[in-house]
Amino acid sequence: MSATSHAVKTGVAGRKALTDAERKANEAKREAARKERQKKLDTMPDAERIAYVNAERTANFKSLGSKRVTNAVVAIARIKNLANRSYNFTPDQADKVVSLLQDAVDDVISAFKARLAGGATKAAKVKLEL
Repeated sequence: MSATSHAVKTGVAGRKALTDAERKANEAKREAARKERQKKLDTMPDAERIAYVNAERTANFKSLGSKRVTNAVVAIARIKNLANRSYNFTPDQADKVVSLLQDAVDDVISAFKARLAGGATKAAKVKLEL
């Protein structure tokens, strides 16, 4: 099965569809890990717990951030391919694509700036209709 047809069949590129039993087993593992983590945190002094949680959050940011930024850059490169000679589009359609991408990047910049300034962030919902 090709990667493209696999992605279409499973709905997610690079991931296989899980059975109900696999989903339940994964959920049980996550729940057990969550309980173990909480048990560990409950026995720590406050300062140590804060440092531990901050280290976890930093590690999660690095791991997820790396994956998500890489995926976003790859997706943008694929969008760029729409500008080649294999496709026909109107100037209005091109402007919509560029505008939505710029709005999304502006939202990311605003979210990071707001968070660094101590504010909250809000997820944006985007739908492109060409």
